[in-house]
Amino acid sequence: MSLSNPGAGALTVDYATASGTATAGTGTSDVTAGTSALTGTLTFAPGVLTQTVTLNVTNDTIYEVSEAFAVNLSNASAGAGIADGIGAGTIKDDGTGGPPGTDNDTPTLTLTGPATVNEAAGTLTYTVTLSNPASGPITVAYNTASGTATSGADFGASSGTLTFAPNVTSQTFTVAITNDTTFEGAENYTANLSAPTGGATIATGTVTTTINDDGTGGPPGTDNDTPALSIADISVVEGASAVFTVSLSNPSTSAVVFTPSLANGTATLGTDTAGAGTLEFNSGTVLVPVWTAVSGNVTIPAGATSVQLRLATTDDVISEGNETFTLTATPVSGATTAVATGTATITDNDGAPQFSINDVTVNEGAGTITFTVSLSNPGAGALTVDYATASGTATAGTGTSDVTAGTSALTGTLTFAPGVLTPDRDSERHQ
Repeated sequence: MSLSNPGAGALTVDYATASGTATAGTGTSDVTAGTSALTGTLTFAPGVLTQTVTLNVTNDTIYEVSEAFAVNLSNASAGAGIADGIGAGTIKDDGTGGPPGTDNDTPTLTLTGPATVNEAAGTLTYTVTLSNPASGPITVAYNTASGTATSGADFGASSGTLTFAPNVTSQTFTVAITNDTTFEGAENYTANLSAPTGGATIATGTVTTTINDDGTGGPPGTDNDTPALSIADISVVEGASAVFTVSLSNPSTSAVVFTPSLANGTATLGTDTAGAGTLEFNSGTVLVPVWTAVSGNVTIPAGATSVQLRLATTDDVISEGNETFTLTATPVSGATTAVATGTATITDNDGAPQFSINDVTVNEGAGTITFTVSLSNPGAGALTVDYATASGTATAGTGTSDVTAGTSALTGTLTFAPGVLTPDRDSERHQ
């Protein structure tokens, strides 16, 4: 407090501290009594031109921008007047105003959220934190942005404005994750902050979140869309092509590669079927197939869920019952490591072999008579049939009978080796 010129005698003036946007008082007030009281009387001795009022400023952590208060003069003693009776005080907490003092309560905004999640996590929560509370409202905009994950397909778009009321230091927003059945591998998107108001700045404004659909990333969620191979068992009539379907449990955004291999069962590759080297895959569609020779690996294109492979079977005349062979798919890339196997059953179309014996007429002087027992079609294994010679008007027996044993006995069993249709047996000339 200053006097324009000294007085011949002592001069006095009253002062009082008044709140503005800064509060003056006790406790947690912005301005409190220091070495001087908040109110009092200053005495200027003869010849003295200045006096001081020293008050305490409270250093809190609340961001209050610039706050003002005043020290007002009144009741000057007789013979003195008040030329400027208001001393304006401004308190800053943004790092300016000093020295002394470098306090900076300017709040910074920090965004936190999950770095890695499982696709089945559901709804994710992101938290925005203020480093310091503020005495006034603070706002900040937020939004999500596609990365390798696509907004609207892999996650729900989220945007808006968060408002921090005075003394509030935390707010949240959520993002919904889409749990589909397509294997996409690890995909990511970002959550972002922008356009802060109320004096705040952004310290950390971006979080990148990666979505896993291979069973990892949880809890919460254990979704695993990694495609597994499978091959359906099939049945095919002998002579037709055996068409296998190799399927994926889930579609994938990347190609799945596997190695096919054939193996004998009760059917022999190359005999009951075409050679294993003639295996083909359908590089077209089911409706418009394009059969291409397999050379090494087979690829199921991205987005597709199956591929067909075929092998011709042999239409023979051998009665061999139903026979089997297998196709195995061994994953190379893009799928689980589980090997898949399917069985093809070849249905025999030759029927059960039928035995028949012919009728024979000979002259009595021929010496022998030969009957031929035939099979309608050969068997895959040995087949047998019993025969017996029976008398009619001619007698069959020994001695002087009309028909006696020759190189064949009168009764016996005929054995047809595999593939044999007409073994011969004859009887001795009658006596």
